[in-house]
Amino acid sequence: MSSVPAISQPVSRPSSLDRDDLLAIGRGEWFGPGNARLPLPPMLMFDRITHIDGDGGAHGLGRIEAELD
Repeated sequence: MSSVPAISQPVSRPSSLDRDDLLAIGRGEWFGPGNARLPLPPMLMFDRITHIDGDGGAHGLGRIEAELD
């Protein structure tokens, strides 16, 4: 018997992120302790993510487009 609860609804995935979202990811507020983070300023090299595609890219493994002001 599995102790993992069933997910009744799929997790919503954003298609873009603003600077506040990027900073929250850098502080570890999105994925929790011990998981991946973005660097915080001054090492953060973009201001927003304008497009996230989980199936795109040259190898079909995903593509992210970002912008820097």
